Amino acid sequence: NSKPVELMKLIKRIIKYTLYIITATRNSVRHFRVSLNCKKIGKGSRLGARLILSGNHLQIGDHFSCNWDCRIVADNVPIDIGDYVVFGHHVDVAAGPHGYIKIGDRTSIAQFVVLRNCSHEYKDSNRPIQEQGHTSGTIDIGEDCIISTSCVILPNTQLGKGCVIGAGSILSGNYPDYSILMGNPA
Repeated sequence: NSKPVELMKLIKRIIKYTLYIITATRNSVRHFRVSLNCKKIGKGSRLGARLILSGNHLQIGDHFSCNWDCRIVADNVPIDIGDYVVFGHHVDVAAGPHGYIKIGDRTSIAQFVVLRNCSHEYKDSNRPIQEQGHTSGTIDIGEDCIISTSCVILPNTQLGKGCVIGAGSILSGNYPDYSILMGNPA
């Protein structure tokens, strides 16, 4: 008797996420690849065309707005996106294999920004880098931040509340509240 109940729950979940997509975008559903095992996609969220959402640890707050061609992948590690967060087009957020990524409420991330909480190992010069695995860290972006076009946020980065990041910046490290950062490296 539990199998029909589980099947009904799955069907309701599929319908719920399909309605989110159709309502939010007014585009054809074929432009999306959405994992149905996301922890949460908040109410009032608007999702752009050709969006890829994947991962059972992905949690998106209410009124999230995401432009087209974005990718958010949370494979076995948490990505937590706050309320009223805005993504421009071609934003790429990927977490794995350990650590987490957290984006605070009311943060705006412009187009072509990359957030990665992991990088390749390269300690052994006798082995190809691709065979050496990854190191992971955390990315913690405070609330009400602005991250401008084409920035790269690397592992072990913490931005305080209200930080503003200039276009093309590469960030790694801890930055206090209301920092204004720019450059390569910032």
